[in-house]
Amino acid sequence: MSTFTESFRSFDGPVFDPYAHYELMRESSPIRYDEEANAWLVYRYTTIEEMVRDPATFSSRASKSWKSETLVQMDDPDHAKIRRLVARAFTPRLVSDLAPKMGPAGDVARGR
Repeated sequence: MSTFTESFRSFDGPVFDPYAHYELMRESSPIRYDEEANAWLVYRYTTIEEMVRDPATFSSRASKSWKSETLVQMDDPDHAKIRRLVARAFTPRLVSDLAPKMGPAGDVARGR
């Protein structure tokens, strides 16, 4: 099995389409450990939903590979506390004002 970065590098073309990658991974290996990323990669929504509801078994902190903790690596209640603080900074108006500077990602942020 290829590593996380190899699977992303396998797509040719000027614009990478992550959705094709996600579909392939959901079909071929929906849950797998990637040694390079030092993390479990999970590609099915229902599985992720189950995992989020059971932090005692599936902790984000358990596979921590970075030196400092990020929001993605936090479990509740710390995650919820920090997320509420961060969410206040990203008001609809701010996102709308920033979106034109973000190119295609800005269109996604604006729901276009």
